[in-house]
Amino acid sequence: MRILILEDDPWIATDLQSILEAEGHEIIDSLGSLDEAYRHLDDGFDCALLDIDVIGGKSFGVAEALIERQIPF
Repeated sequence: MRILILEDDPWIATDLQSILEAEGHEIIDSLGSLDEAYRHLDDGFDCALLDIDVIGGKSFGVAEALIERQIPF
């Protein structure tokens, strides 16, 4: 699977990326802010991991955009 990670803590993001890559998944991007997440919504990924509280606020709007695109998170 191609996975997008929205996580503003670089240690957690790196750990998640390592775990998922070890399982054979491709990380298309590891983002740390809402602005970055909104810019990458159409990058062609299969699912996303979302931290709720990131730089710029809560990720609920990103979750809604993913629901509209039928992308699990």
